[in-house]
Amino acid sequence: MSKTYFDNSDKQYQEKLILSPPVHTKMEIEILISKLDKTVKELTDFGSGTGRLTIPLLKKHYKVTAVDISQNSLNRLKLMANNKELKTSLKITKSESVVGCDVLHHINIDKYFKIFYEKLKNGGQIIFSEPNGWNIFWYLLIYFKLNWQEEKGITKINYFNIINKLKKSGFNNIEITGLGILPGPFCMNSNFLCKLNYWLGNLPIIKLFSYRLLIGARKN
Repeated sequence: MSKTYFDNSDKQYQEKLILSPPVHTKMEIEILISKLDKTVKELTDFGSGTGRLTIPLLKKHYKVTAVDISQNSLNRLKLMANNKELKTSLKITKSESVVGCDVLHHINIDKYFKIFYEKLKNGGQIIFSEPNGWNIFWYLLIYFKLNWQEEKGITKINYFNIINKLKKSGFNNIEITGLGILPGPFCMNSNFLCKLNYWLGNLPIIKLFSYRLLIGARKN
């Protein structure tokens, strides 16, 4: 995916959804943040875009380096965040933790898992929230609203393939959590329905087909 693609404002995450996220997104991000080591104070948000994850991290008082190929996205993020704890970069550097949302299916994971491993400090961790390529709802969404050429990397994001690729790149302590079985909007912005959906999505076997995968691993 080229930086030109993400420079288009209609391809960037909407500001209103970042500053006032729906319940299912807020819950997803809270679960991701809860997986971070308590000692982590500084981290890298890889594929940050306009700040879907960066802004909530800053609100939790993390020092964040937002990395993205689109300078336009990073400029919008800086304006929106207006936070001295935010740094931006077009390239990833050494980090305690690398996190991200909706980015792995847009990149070559064989290449970037190795890069993440190299850039992590010893004991560091990665945590990513990604669409699960084994959930049929994503293909319906792509067919009706998105573009297959842009989203086809989703086929590589599944429980077994991710574990295999992480192990080959040197990672261990791999943990994959299923988030939901139905798309978040189906929860109608209800805390109860979102919690139920996320709980169902992490049940044994069912989590193989969950709507999203929360991918965690460590460099030891």
